[in-house]
Amino acid sequence: MKIFKIGIIIAVFVIILIPMVFINLKPDQISEIDNKKLPEISTVKDVSTFNEYLSKRVGFRSEIINFYTVANDKLFGEMVHPTYTYGKDGYIFFKFIEEKHDESYLDNFAGMIKKMQDYATERGSYFLFVLNPTKISIYTQYLRDGYHFRNRRLTYLKGKLEELGVNFIDNTQLLLDASQNEQVYNVKYDAGHWNERGAFYGINAIYKKMIEDGINIELLKESDYTISTTHANSLPVSKFEISEDVPNYELKNESFINTRKYNTFVDISKDHNTWMELTNNTVNNDYNLMFFRRKLYGT
Repeated sequence: MKIFKIGIIIAVFVIILIPMVFINLKPDQISEIDNKKLPEISTVKDVSTFNEYLSKRVGFRSEIINFYTVANDKLFGEMVHPTYTYGKDGYIFFKFIEEKHDESYLDNFAGMIKKMQDYATERGSYFLFVLNPTKISIYTQYLRDGYHFRNRRLTYLKGKLEELGVNFIDNTQLLLDASQNEQVYNVKYDAGHWNERGAFYGINAIYKKMIEDGINIELLKESDYTISTTHANSLPVSKFEISEDVPNYELKNESFINTRKYNTFVDISKDHNTWMELTNNTVNNDYNLMFFRRKLYGT
């Protein structure tokens, strides 16, 4: 009996020790399960930041979280995950966050957009700011009981943009209308982003506004795509199993190439360093388009 107890103690000790032995000490690491850059040792200032460093870099962290998530789902029907959460009727959303309403921040944000527009237009360029809604803005009926989303930030921000004379569109109503008959965000897969059908509608709305403003481009046509479905077996950046067919829009004639002509002229953040350059040599115009993306929580 004593040997058995000693064996249990040793086993528990080994289970605790192994993740510490395999702690990830490499610099510039990205956590797939969080879709974020892992903290660096240089950011450790006190006990709390050391605990964060340790908890995010401990060995087998993704495997432990996946096991814990699956176990809770199977045993209790609960989604315990750093990125995802359950809504109603099987819907999965990004983790619900407190809906903040910082008018000072929104005033400054709108002012920044106005400065960007002024910078572009003063140099003879066209400028359009686009507000694209999150899944919780479109499928509010599937949010879990107790979480009330009023989208006050978007309403306030739109008022400020109008006040400043910013050229913008808001795709919220477009996708709300489309969602009555079609799935513009998937039920489960890619929980917070529009699916490719929603993207088709949203991007076409952008093009329509640009055409109205005198830009010589064409609307997207469904006939330009091979439209099908693909089967998703798990959530992105997670091994959490699902089973869902999601829409897939594939261009029949892709005519663009990837280039790297202008990246040296842009100061790119180390934490958000996605940079894409695409050149289409078959288009009969001289337009150069530049897109900046910014996540504004609560819109």
